[in-house]
Amino acid sequence: MKDMKGKIAFAILCGIFGIILSIQFKTVNNPLRSGLFANFRAQQVTAELRDLRSEKEHLAKELSEIENRLREYESFEADDNTIIKNLNLDLERYQFLSGNSNVEGPGIIITIEEEVEDGKNSFIMLYNDLLLAIINELNASTAEAISINGLRYTSSTEVYYSSNSVLINSEQTTLPYVIKAIGNPETLEAALNMRYRIIWNMRQEEGIKVTIEKKDHIVIPKVTEIINYKYAKPVEGS
Repeated sequence: MKDMKGKIAFAILCGIFGIILSIQFKTVNNPLRSGLFANFRAQQVTAELRDLRSEKEHLAKELSEIENRLREYESFEADDNTIIKNLNLDLERYQFLSGNSNVEGPGIIITIEEEVEDGKNSFIMLYNDLLLAIINELNASTAEAISINGLRYTSSTEVYYSSNSVLINSEQTTLPYVIKAIGNPETLEAALNMRYRIIWNMRQEEGIKVTIEKKDHIVIPKVTEIINYKYAKPVEGS
C-alpha cells in the first residue's frame, strides 16, 4: 500500500516536473520564434516597401508621359479647332457674299405701289431699270444685303420685263414691289430721300407711291438657285 502511494506520488511529481520543464521550454522558445517571425516580417515589409517605391517611380514616369501627350493633344486640338473655326468663318463669309445664306439685321423696307388703269401697262414694269437704280442707290449707301419681293439680289441677279411682268432671277413678279435692304437704317433712308434723286423723281414726276420704313430687324432669304459656272475658273495663285 505504501509502495502504491509512493508510486502515485512519484508519478504526480514527475508530471508536475514535466509541466514545469514544458513551461520553461515554451518561455525560452517563444522569444526566439517571435524574434525570427519579427525579423522575417521586417524583411518582408522592407521588400514590399521597395516594390512599392519602384512601382511609384514607374507610375510617376507613366503619369509624366501621359501628361506630356495630353498637352500635345490639347495643342493639336487647339490648332485644329482654330483651323476649323477660321474655315467656318471663311465659309460663312463667302456664303454671305454669294447670297447662299439667310441673313438678318436692321435696315429699311421700300414699298413701291402704282395705280394702273385697265388696259394700260405699269410704268414701273416698263421702266424696270428704276428698280436697278434704287438698288444702286442702296449699294452706294453700303447696304449689305438686298431682296426684291422676297428674292435675294446678288451680282448675278437679272431684272427684265417680259409678258407684262418683271422677271427677277427668272421668276415672275408684279406690283407692289417690296425691296428690303439690311444696313444702317438712318443712312439708307437719308440716301433714298435726297431731293432730285431717283425716288424723289418717281414720286414727283410719275406719281408713283413709294414708302420707306426703318426697321430694327429684317430677314432676307438666301438665293433660290445655285449658279453653276461652266467657263469661269479661279486663277491659280491669285
